[in-house]
Amino acid sequence: MASPRPKLSRSHVPAIAGCYFVASFAALGLPPYLTEILPSLGDPTGRWAGLLYVVPTVFSALGAPFWGCLADRYGRKRLLLRAQLGLSIAFLAAGFANSLPAFTLALVLQGFLGGTFAASNGYLAAALTGDRLSKALTLMQGSARAALVVAPILVGSLSPWVSPHRQYLIMAVLPLAAAVLLVLLPEPDHPSVEVHEVLPEQPPPSLRTLRQLYFFEFAFVFATIISFPYLIALIEQRMPDTSGAVAGALFALPHLCYLVLASSVHRRFLRHSHAGIAAGLGFVALGLAAHAVVETLPGFVVARVLLGIGLTLGLVCLSILAADAARGRAPGRMFGTVEFFSKGGAVAAGAVAAGSNSAFGAAAPVLIGTVAALVTAVSAALLIRPRTTSESPMSVMQSLPPAATAVPRADHVVAHTLLNCLLRELSGPEHQSAVDDGWLLLRLPRAGVVLRVELRRTALIGAHRFSGPVFQEHGVFWSELTWHELADHVRRELALRSGFENEEFLPQIESSHEGVTRALNRTRPVGPDRFLESEQAMLFGHRFHPAPKARTENRDDWAAYGPESRAAFQLRYLAVRAELLAEESLDPEITALVDGLCEVPDGYRLLPAHPWQFSMMRANPLYQAAVERGDVIDLGVGGVPFTATSSVRTLAGPDAFLKFSLNIRITNCLRKNAAYEMTGAVALTRLLAPVLDDLAVRFPGAAVLREPAFRTLALPGADGAADVAVYEGFGLIVRTGLNDVLRPGVTPLMAGAVADEYPTSSAHISHLLDGADDAEIVSWWTAYLRLLIPPVLAAYLDHGVVLEPHLQNVLIGVDANNQPVQVLFRDLEGTKLVDELHTETLAGLPADVAGPMTYDAQRGWDRVVYCLLVNHVSDLLGAVADLSPALEGRLWAEVRAVIAEYADQNGCPPLLAALLAGVPLPAKTNMLTRWGRLPDRSAGYVRLPSPLAESVLAAAADR
Repeated sequence: MASPRPKLSRSHVPAIAGCYFVASFAALGLPPYLTEILPSLGDPTGRWAGLLYVVPTVFSALGAPFWGCLADRYGRKRLLLRAQLGLSIAFLAAGFANSLPAFTLALVLQGFLGGTFAASNGYLAAALTGDRLSKALTLMQGSARAALVVAPILVGSLSPWVSPHRQYLIMAVLPLAAAVLLVLLPEPDHPSVEVHEVLPEQPPPSLRTLRQLYFFEFAFVFATIISFPYLIALIEQRMPDTSGAVAGALFALPHLCYLVLASSVHRRFLRHSHAGIAAGLGFVALGLAAHAVVETLPGFVVARVLLGIGLTLGLVCLSILAADAARGRAPGRMFGTVEFFSKGGAVAAGAVAAGSNSAFGAAAPVLIGTVAALVTAVSAALLIRPRTTSESPMSVMQSLPPAATAVPRADHVVAHTLLNCLLRELSGPEHQSAVDDGWLLLRLPRAGVVLRVELRRTALIGAHRFSGPVFQEHGVFWSELTWHELADHVRRELALRSGFENEEFLPQIESSHEGVTRALNRTRPVGPDRFLESEQAMLFGHRFHPAPKARTENRDDWAAYGPESRAAFQLRYLAVRAELLAEESLDPEITALVDGLCEVPDGYRLLPAHPWQFSMMRANPLYQAAVERGDVIDLGVGGVPFTATSSVRTLAGPDAFLKFSLNIRITNCLRKNAAYEMTGAVALTRLLAPVLDDLAVRFPGAAVLREPAFRTLALPGADGAADVAVYEGFGLIVRTGLNDVLRPGVTPLMAGAVADEYPTSSAHISHLLDGADDAEIVSWWTAYLRLLIPPVLAAYLDHGVVLEPHLQNVLIGVDANNQPVQVLFRDLEGTKLVDELHTETLAGLPADVAGPMTYDAQRGWDRVVYCLLVNHVSDLLGAVADLSPALEGRLWAEVRAVIAEYADQNGCPPLLAALLAGVPLPAKTNMLTRWGRLPDRSAGYVRLPSPLAESVLAAAADR
């Protein structure tokens, strides 16, 4: 459990308020006498008084956030003591100053080294919460009001005996005495605390609450302070015979109102801070407006009382709002920032008051303050909407900004990807997550860590949108985590869960971070081909993989050959003696196409090689010996450029795709063409021909790119058989190009780029649907689902064929209006056969080829549902819903409708009936697979709550 915070006794809070009164007394009592101080320092007319009046305020505003952050790190009591000692030093410097520059420097020190209000509030917020904190903050404001009333009077009374200038030396004793008293107080927190064993009952309010606090603090201070500098001048102008004592009393009257009314206002408005702020600003506006017209003493009294009521309502309710915003936050930083905005409002008020008074007279500042108060009052009133207990976190989320309009930092991308994995694979299934008031909270129970991140939008399937950094709970406070610290927490949780370590895990995440950083810094321009642009738009990779951009090999190679850097390059060509070229081809045209890429001498066949892979294979002893014998001739680099696609190793050429081996690990796998994969690709192309022909007739808007050929270098090893390293290292699978299947006028776009969370290319859904209304969005979505879903279901249910339609394996064909008109499936490596339905077919294949191309029925169905619905449809739906969050339920309803329509037309197979009933959906465990160092084929699944159930969709429609 968290270490309990040291409790402040009943006497501690008044003691802190008393110390603040002492500091305020010293800081506020002398500035009104600057016009008497400056002549002795070389300014006979006191013309610098106005500027010097705001110097401490300006530097206090600048220093408060800095000192607040230090307080959170090194202790609030220490920094509160520092503030009091800083004031004492500054007052001594001011008292001993014998020139205007020296005095000015002392005032700068007073502002920068002081900041006792922020320091005191930060101290209190570290030990108090809720009602007790807001009451303490109200008392602190009372200390300031009391100082404003008493200090000028006492300074004036001492002036006959001690000049105001030398009174700074006397005042230096006051904060020093306060510091001595503060030494006796407890330190309200400890640098090292344990994490709660349960999720916090009250997570921090959203950043929206904090931003409201900052705005109202600035606006309220501006509206009230603007009347202060020229009030006496206004009174003397309207009532020339008024004595100084009466004018001083009128000046102090609003602050006296606060001292009288603050306690009762706190009780009445404790649960209605926005209403109190709005009412307070209304009274401020009314009081300031009265200042502009009254000309009698009773009139001024009424005006000042109205202003006092407004001042009390506003300051008390700002304290209540601040206490709420401080919940779960580092208080030093927060109250330092509050002080920054408060002082900023005061400085702005002083500047505007001076300018308007000079231009329009003493009434101008109060009129400007009236307008400012009214505008801010309306803003506060618009925020008065009590949240009822019936409101779900989902409904609250509808007000959050959903769509990402800019590309994020690499740090946040990596952190958010880790959170996606945690939520899906660990915290979600173990019921260690919660959504509350704009935040996602995740608990790592074994590591004893509680995390939170701000939400842009929730999702019915749990694939939420995150914003900004990740925070870790420390008792009642939250500290920002770096991506590396988060990764280490994840590593520790996985190690405790599994009972073993994985030394590769953190380096892979580091590599992924480096890959994202490189991608964000790419400099090559976008080409004219939208398809190739979409293939090279995956800057961040798989949202649910812990290290989607993890790469082996060096940075320069990735810059030269990676799709993220928009790489296009010529191939390396080898001439291989015909008897040493192993190949199989079902299509003479494909064979001729590859042979035609480069001329070779008679008796040789052409073997294209990826230049990156060639650089890794050229040192192979068997290859070198073959070159020396003349069995292989290195023809060098040449021919037409090929373009790197999203899979890195598959290159797009004029009329075909060439899938090369790359001896590098990308995400989970070493990306080489195994011998069984090359043979299997051609075998599947042959075996699936009747299936694909049937699907093409039934679903003319869909097509599958086939892989009719492979070739490689077969150099005999010591045992006389083809050496495996050479055979697989130079392996090439040829995939048919787009021209044979793409309809005229259709532009193919890689689905992953369309569905990306962030707009990284012109293929992104935000560009395809730019300017679309809700009806047009739904129409686009429905048209796409009708192209995508039926052929995938038919392949499995009618033919026992498991297609792998994840986002990277699907191309969305759009017409000139960006409407979906065609879907292309690719990559037979992931296409499998249900073994019990293809026993006879598989019997004719070698066992090492047949085994990897099969799934049992359940695993095959899990793979179909995962790739189709969880990976593809869910992610693309999320991107579409970002454009109009209220549509999310409707978009899932369309998914259900398309599945239901297919089911009705095909006898409603039990698998589809279960899907429509809302059975949980399988999601691949990429993080657990990577942690266990398992082959991709052995990846497990977790079950996600399905958004397809009618009850879920009905609830979503009611949001």
